[in-house]
Amino acid sequence: MKRITILTLLIGMLSLACSTPAGNDEQTLTQIEDAWAQALLKADLPTLDGILASDYVFTGAEGEVQTKTQSMDELKNGVLKFTAFAVDDMNVRVFGDTAVVTGRSTEEGIERGKDISGQDRWTDVFVRRDGRWQAIATHSSRVKPTDVAWEIGVWKLNLAKSTFEGPPPQSVTLTWEDRGDGAQVYTTEGIDAKGRPTFNSYTYKYDGTDYPSPDTGVGTIGPTTNAYKRLDAYTVEVTAKRRGGPVTGVSTRTLSQDRKSMTYRAEGRKYVVVFDKQ
Repeated sequence: MKRITILTLLIGMLSLACSTPAGNDEQTLTQIEDAWAQALLKADLPTLDGILASDYVFTGAEGEVQTKTQSMDELKNGVLKFTAFAVDDMNVRVFGDTAVVTGRSTEEGIERGKDISGQDRWTDVFVRRDGRWQAIATHSSRVKPTDVAWEIGVWKLNLAKSTFEGPPPQSVTLTWEDRGDGAQVYTTEGIDAKGRPTFNSYTYKYDGTDYPSPDTGVGTIGPTTNAYKRLDAYTVEVTAKRRGGPVTGVSTRTLSQDRKSMTYRAEGRKYVVVFDKQ
């Protein structure tokens, strides 16, 4: 995801850019990367200011380029906010006063109202100036799951991790079945807040077409349509409309990095609904 790169961008270079005794460069650079990840998570701008050189440049997978100031402003202004951020699988190579660090970041967060959770692979370049290491460049690419149709299977509502605007349902089970040629059968079954059974099932593709959404049962035509589109390998956007009318809502469902849960969110709404893979 385009802006996701920003998170990676910062992550790639951590530390307070402290001076490094000879022979300890690899350890110091690894500590800097870890510190950088924590600074991104906490929006710790003073720490990031010390890690990134004044001429630092970030390049994302789609070719977007950001300066140090642009990168930090996103955190400062709340445009980019992380709720989890960690780095691992790092490899450090030192060439005199220049170093290259490669690694992986796993993050959860929101940028400009969109979920950017996922994994990135990045390469950071450091230089040693006046006895301290600072990052001068980062390049980041998003890691994609091995398969795109990650919905296939059974998912159950996790009430403990979900937030509703009104009384929550007692239970909800979602099932996706692959029907070939990109089509999926979506079925939802459950018990609502008043103890009444609920059921809904219909077929759609991720092609942006407006598919009729039945109110209940199979084959009944409801007053709304839903259009499904994959924003990336982790995120699906759903656009709801009144039949023949305007858009009534836009929501997303996002796969967690460990592929064990997915989260529903809707623009302008306070609910966050989490389902666990069975």
